[in-house]
Amino acid sequence: MERLPTSSPPSTHLTAQIVEQILAPVQQERLSLSGTSIQAALLFMEGWYLFQYQAGSQTQYKCLDAATLRTAFSHDPIDSGFLPPNLWRWALTPQGTWVVQLIAAQQVTIAHDNDTSFTIPLPPLVFAGCQQEYYLWALNTPNPTPDSIAFAAPLPNVNAGTGEICWGNNNPPIAHPTTIVAAWNLFIQSPFSHHWTGGKSKQFRDICQQIQTLDRNRRRRYPLPDLISTQVSIDTCLNRLIYGSTNFAH
Repeated sequence: MERLPTSSPPSTHLTAQIVEQILAPVQQERLSLSGTSIQAALLFMEGWYLFQYQAGSQTQYKCLDAATLRTAFSHDPIDSGFLPPNLWRWALTPQGTWVVQLIAAQQVTIAHDNDTSFTIPLPPLVFAGCQQEYYLWALNTPNPTPDSIAFAAPLPNVNAGTGEICWGNNNPPIAHPTTIVAAWNLFIQSPFSHHWTGGKSKQFRDICQQIQTLDRNRRRRYPLPDLISTQVSIDTCLNRLIYGSTNFAH
């Protein structure tokens, strides 16, 4: 496929002279709609689109943006259906569907590879996924905003720097608003290993030591001052993943 010359769209409606300049490298007879059953053609430029259509005996051209095209081709209504509680954000991207779920502070019983289990409190968490890649951060407030600071999740098998979850041999579902709860349940109910345990507690170098202490002391609330900050907002953490943003100002 020939890549068409690029430029910013000069206006919504284009004159024939401008179109001829834009399409000069392309054989015009291939684009002719006159005398054929083709009613219109859509040309893909870089960052915009050129719509060619027949109006009587005249060939007309119109510049379109992505949002206009999306509306034009979406004949069916878009309905999310009933969403799970605490679904905080979701996005449709070229990589797939991003889903962000708030996990309320709660007590859980987690298992370890060595067949031991621990009942511990968890702080509020943000659980996010796209395709089969999932991420987890902690929060120090039950009522977060996008500007709330993200903290390293105080659990093994989560990268303290990026929030990425290591699933081991588990096969999480593809992220979607209807599967995000199942993905969380699979994560929290599966045995944890001794992988990625550092950088999550001010008191202990290994988060497993904190987990053992919480279980032994029967703590009902997670000690939020012990969390280690990522120094950026949860909005920045998510935008890095969803949009590849390098704006770390928040």
